[in-house]
Amino acid sequence: MSRAPIPTFLLLLLALLPGCGDGAGEGPRLAPATAQTALEVRASSEPIELATPRVVERGEGLRVEVQADGQGAEIDARTTALVRFRARVEGAEAPFASSDGWYEPLAVAPPSVPGSASVVAGLRRGVEGLRVGSRAQVFVPPALGYGAAGLADAGVPADATLVFEVEVVGAR
Repeated sequence: MSRAPIPTFLLLLLALLPGCGDGAGEGPRLAPATAQTALEVRASSEPIELATPRVVERGEGLRVEVQADGQGAEIDARTTALVRFRARVEGAEAPFASSDGWYEPLAVAPPSVPGSASVVAGLRRGVEGLRVGSRAQVFVPPALGYGAAGLADAGVPADATLVFEVEVVGAR
């Protein structure tokens, strides 16, 4: 006589029951994480919303307006930042580029990282100093963006200031 297979959900339930506490209102006990990964996907706590954006001037006309301070790892010159973004020309409403609908965030790597995606220098410099979980607008002057050439295929005119709305979702 053959036995019916045990449904997957029942196996999962049975695996979780031993850690469900002693019945005194205590929830499931989870084992602490023992290994750190090279990728921090989310900040350990919620970002701190700022009532008024904090403006950081980075030189050469590069300006960062921080709307929320993240609580995760800080992006430095050697860190690859993982960001969700929308990019538009200053004064325009419609974005010319966006990570909306992407499976993975954009990796904004230091220039020294082989095979890293090419991003405008102003975006790279603009995310440095932010922490995972931060949300900011990065205002990139033409010299640190597409310059006098613009990016006609995307609708970016010559000498345009770019605005990147970014959320730093990870670091590696």
